[in-house]
Amino acid sequence: MNYTTSLDWISKGVTIMITFLFATIFISAFGFFWMPGANVGPGALPFISAALIGAYVFCMALWPRGYAVSKEVLTIHRLIGNRVIALKDIKAAFFVKPEELRWSLRTFGSGGLFGYFGKFYNTKYGDMTWYATRVSHFIMVELKDGSHLVLTPDQDGLDSAIMTQLPGAPGVE
Repeated sequence: MNYTTSLDWISKGVTIMITFLFATIFISAFGFFWMPGANVGPGALPFISAALIGAYVFCMALWPRGYAVSKEVLTIHRLIGNRVIALKDIKAAFFVKPEELRWSLRTFGSGGLFGYFGKFYNTKYGDMTWYATRVSHFIMVELKDGSHLVLTPDQDGLDSAIMTQLPGAPGVE
């Protein structure tokens, strides 16, 4: 079964603002570089351009675009490098109230540009990997190795779809 994701208003706002900021910096760098008497080394413009474009494309490539549950795997769809988790490696999947994740700290990842993804930490759940596009409707996927994934599908039922497909669930061989 497939589940869609969409950016919440915070992610949309952050993405629009960062896009505008990067475009402004990029255009300003070109203007400053060509200004008469500018004392800028020849490597500055390519470095600034590569850094901005690289960061933007990196975040866009890892943006969670949707989730799929089959009889054997949970797939997190991204533009580059889908994350595939075998259902046999999942211990549980359950709904988490937003209050439980409210004070999570981003340790490495995106905090709004094309969603919320990467490594986060929370006192209740410890280290987590987020593949989220909003700050509500959290589904926590607990793996048997003790790690946690956070997903935010648009539709209800992802947690029960995972749990009913796990080995040992009623009707599953």
